[in-house]
Amino acid sequence: AGENWTEFSSGTTKWLYSIYFTDTNTGYAVGGRGTILTNRAKLYNLTLVVNPEEAGTVDGEGEYSYGEEATITATANVGWKFESWTDEEGKIISEVKSFVYIMPAKDTKLTANFKEEPNIVQDLSDTYIMVFPNPARNKITVESAELINVIKLIGINGQVVKDIAVDALQFEINVHNLPAGVYFIQVNTVNNVITRLVQIAR
Repeated sequence: AGENWTEFSSGTTKWLYSIYFTDTNTGYAVGGRGTILTNRAKLYNLTLVVNPEEAGTVDGEGEYSYGEEATITATANVGWKFESWTDEEGKIISEVKSFVYIMPAKDTKLTANFKEEPNIVQDLSDTYIMVFPNPARNKITVESAELINVIKLIGINGQVVKDIAVDALQFEINVHNLPAGVYFIQVNTVNNVITRLVQIAR
C-alpha cells in the first residue's frame, strides 16, 4: 500500500510469514530471516521564521509527512502588517496570512514577512488646526491657517474611510453615515501633515 518502507530487526530467524495492513497507508511484514518491514511515513521538519523577528508570531511549525497538509498562520504585532510567505530562495508562495501548505519530501523553512506600518498619530502643536464639534454627529468642520490640500478620515484600525481633495482654509466633512467611534483626521496642508483625534457619537 505505502511506498516508504523502512527496515527493522524482528529478532526472529524465520522466513517471511505474515503481512499486516492496519489501513491503506500503514502496514508491516514479519519474518524474512529476522526482518520486519514497515511503511511508516518519514517525517520532515517544517520551520517557520518571522522577518523581522519583532514583527509578529507564526503557528504551524512541526513535523509532517510527504504530502501532508499543514495549516500555517502569521499574526502581526501592533504597528506591523503581514506581507507574504517566502521559501528559502525568497520566492513568494502565498500572500495570505493563513493558508494550507502541502509538505514536500524534504525539510523546509518558510518565512513570514512583515512591513512596519507608519505611525499616523502625528501632532504638530505649533500649527493652527481647528476640528469641531468634537464629539460630532453629522458634520465635522476643519479649519486651518494654511491652505488645506487633502483631508483623510481614518478609522482606529488604520482604514481610510474618507479621502477628500480640498484646496481651502475651511471644510465640512459629512459623517452622518459613519458608525460611532474614535477616528483620526489627517489634514495635509501646503507645508505640514497634522493629525487630530475626533469622536463620532450617535
